[in-house]
Amino acid sequence: MLNAAICEDEKQILEYIASRLQVSFQKNHFDVSFDRYLNGVDLLSAVSNGKSMIFYFWILKCPESMESMYAESCVPPIPTC
Repeated sequence: MLNAAICEDEKQILEYIASRLQVSFQKNHFDVSFDRYLNGVDLLSAVSNGKSMIFYFWILKCPESMESMYAESCVPPIPTC
């Protein structure tokens, strides 16, 4: 069995992500257990204390200023005729 960690600060989203990942891994015949963390401090503490995980799913939210920079860089140029 593989051990993975998911970190998300909203419990409903955390549970949704965990269930979707579980289904996806099962479809591909991987036996994975998920440790769930509501904050990065608890995840880092677990890892620092020797918790071994093969996958980390860490959901990050960028500050608004970074979101707008990222969105602008991802928008393809509009073709002109």
